[in-house]
Amino acid sequence: VLPENQKFTIFALALESGFNSKTSFNRNFKKYMHCSPREFLK
Repeated sequence: VLPENQKFTIFALALESGFNSKTSFNRNFKKYMHCSPREFLK
């Protein structure tokens, strides 16, 4: 559970979720969402 009054980067959330690198998170995100995290935010 994340505090509502704080802002987090995608990378910080990825690390908190158990990913050990930005590359690993991006690869898995793209695999399931069919776009990069940056594209998803647009």
